[in-house]
Amino acid sequence: QEVIFPMGVAVKAGFNALSIDLNDHGGSTGGDGLINAGLTEYRDVIGAWKYLKETKNVPENKIGIHGASMGAGSVAIAFSEEPGIKNIWLDSVYFTMEEQMKEYLVFLGFPSALFFPANLMGNIVGGMDLSSLEPGKAARQIGDRNMFVTHNLP
Repeated sequence: QEVIFPMGVAVKAGFNALSIDLNDHGGSTGGDGLINAGLTEYRDVIGAWKYLKETKNVPENKIGIHGASMGAGSVAIAFSEEPGIKNIWLDSVYFTMEEQMKEYLVFLGFPSALFFPANLMGNIVGGMDLSSLEPGKAARQIGDRNMFVTHNLP
């Protein structure tokens, strides 16, 4: 349901709309059962963008990508990694995973300093450094591309 409004806005503005369910999110099947904070999911976003561009011959400037919450992080990372992506809409995106995880630890009643050993263990066990790709990087690399950000207070 959270995609109906943004997709309608995009279509009305002349963009193409393709709704994807990232691996291990929503109702998707497959994947490894783990959500990787956008560190791998951004590849799904780039894959969908390439599908529209290369298979459906949609011009880059007519592809807009929307993401909400963790999906917004994946879209932002894809935007920073693929300069051909021209238009994104980020809904409730986190700026850095470190900041997000520290806030979540405090919310759960743990000290925020636990992020560092948890991130180290994630790197050792799963080969993932949660601070290696950051959605906030997209804002620093915007150039002549378009980014629309919406957010609210909890």
